[in-house]
Amino acid sequence: MCWGSDNNYVYLGTIDHYNKNLNLIKLKDIAEGYQIKENCGEINIGFSRNFLEKIKVKNFECYENKIVIFLSENFIYENDYFINKAVFVPEKYIINVKPDYYLVKDLIDCKVIDNETGRFIGKISDVSILPGNDVWFVDTDAGEIPLPVIKDVIQKVDIEAKCVYVRLLDGLIDLTITNKDEENQRKY
Repeated sequence: MCWGSDNNYVYLGTIDHYNKNLNLIKLKDIAEGYQIKENCGEINIGFSRNFLEKIKVKNFECYENKIVIFLSENFIYENDYFINKAVFVPEKYIINVKPDYYLVKDLIDCKVIDNETGRFIGKISDVSILPGNDVWFVDTDAGEIPLPVIKDVIQKVDIEAKCVYVRLLDGLIDLTITNKDEENQRKY
């Protein structure tokens, strides 16, 4: 699963290590399913995709479960300045190499259909990238349902048709966050 946003950035991973002397950062929790084009000369970092800082890079070294990024500029920041910030890359520098990996922006507004009954459930409104499994949030008439992205639930994804076919496990509907629940949370 890759993280994409409205401003066409793809989530690459989270910074685990910054070496000021070697001018490099290492990423953990990297998103899978794509490669970075060689001409990518920038990354964007921040705790939120809404507040990003653009940084020029020399190159990337990609390994099975980590990415090392060599920075073009020397920074006056201490080593912990970068730690735990997310790294985003402009989408134009990404190549999707696995057809079963999706950008978040491709999932948003997909219709969610009950695979057993053919009933329309709602539309995907948000995605959370989590260590165990991702969660896709579905807006329904009753509220928002969090769908775990696991084989037992997600049966088929058709990005071209903007449809996701699911099997609703017992108890998933009980997790619906209603509009009333959200109003009560804002009061506190």
